[in-house]
Amino acid sequence: MVKSKRKRNTDERLFQMAYLTLLSMAHDNQLITSDTLIANLSESGYVANNYSFLGIVFRRAAEAGAIELSPYKNKSKSHSAKTVWRSKVYKND
Repeated sequence: MVKSKRKRNTDERLFQMAYLTLLSMAHDNQLITSDTLIANLSESGYVANNYSFLGIVFRRAAEAGAIELSPYKNKSKSHSAKTVWRSKVYKND
């Protein structure tokens, strides 16, 4: 099944916004989960039916040196919230 150009552009915009939002969150938060990223995206009007692409977003941010896996685990029932990421660029003002 081929995605329409409009759907592909929407997916790319959401992916890019998720990545930029995650980088911004890393400056303001020591610990981040995908649930907190989804909440921030939703507040900005970016909503998806499926957030499975966020794994790639987190890995790219880690490769860029903005975040790293934390030894902590969130006790949420949601699988996505169990992985806690630690900011490497946190600004404690």
